[in-house]
Parts: sequence; structure tokens; C-alpha cells
Amino acid sequence: MIGEKLSAFWTLASENLTAAIEKLKDHFKGLGEWLLGAGLVSVFGLLQFIFAIIISGILLAYSRNVESNLRAVAHRIAGDFGEEL
Repeated sequence: MIGEKLSAFWTLASENLTAAIEKLKDHFKGLGEWLLGAGLVSVFGLLQFIFAIIISGILLAYSRNVESNLRAVAHRIAGDFGEEL
């Protein structure tokens, strides 16, 4: 069962490590691809977060101008009711 396979692999690894690694190469390749994909997703998420903070900082810096412009547009569209919008 599993114990015999593990024992055979352990013996192979102790006698010839290169052959043992070669036997597991496909497993390592799949793991490496998965880790690379997870890393790329993490980096992309971090970049999105950084850009969101930069954009929010820019919007916050000009918030008074934007507020007055939006009030003026709402007043033009809806008249006196525009202030309530």
C-alpha cells in the first residue's frame, strides 16, 4: 500500500536523489505553475489597491471643487429641487 511505496521512494531518494527528483518532476511543475498563478493574482490585486488609493487621494484633494460643480449642475437640471439631490 502507501507504506511500501513511500519506503521504496525513500530508499530511492537516499541512494539517488537525482532520480527521485526526476520521478517527482511533474508534481513539482504543477505546483510551480499554481504558485506562479497565485503570485500573479496577488500582485495584480495589490496594484489595484494602490491605484485605488491614489485615485481616492486625487478625488479627495479636489472634493470641494467637485462638490460645488455638482451642486451647480443639479441646480441647472432640477432648479430649486436640485439642492436636495
